[in-house]
Amino acid sequence: MGREAARTAASQAPAYKDFGFPRLAESPSTQGPEFGWNHAHTHRVEQLPGGGVVLNLSDRCVLVFAPFPFPFCGVGTKPANGDLFKDLKDSQR
Repeated sequence: MGREAARTAASQAPAYKDFGFPRLAESPSTQGPEFGWNHAHTHRVEQLPGGGVVLNLSDRCVLVFAPFPFPFCGVGTKPANGDLFKDLKDSQR
């Protein structure tokens, strides 16, 4: 008899108690796009699909181990990423 009463009471109880407090409306995400970080520092060691490992030394130089180590370096300068403050809002207005 006790189990039947507990089951009946549980089925009649509301699943969510609403106390009348105001709720926050769900707002869309206000985050800007992700910043383009230095690939060599965020992906230091990577695996090659055909086997082997790539060790990123810098943005221009890598060391490939497949099966012997081979250094590869690019020539030239890399342009600066000027998007750092693109999504920053002006607080003086």
